[in-house]
Amino acid sequence: MSNQDSIILPMLREIRGVLQTHGELLRELRARVSHLEHQGATSFAKMDRIEDRLDRIERRLEIVEPGVSEGDQPPPR
Repeated sequence: MSNQDSIILPMLREIRGVLQTHGELLRELRARVSHLEHQGATSFAKMDRIEDRLDRIERRLEIVEPGVSEGDQPPPR
């Protein structure tokens, strides 16, 4: 083995170790992002259900005219 080989091999081993560490970190980050996406989707679904319930409550209390969405409602007099 030449002197050059004795310098290059440890460097390649170090690079391999760094790549392995980065791979592990990337897998962890992907799992965390996936979890956050799931939580976000669940939160949006809950907000949609709350909005539907609020719309029904407003119609029952006659706060909003039936068949009129909030954006189409005429201004108060």
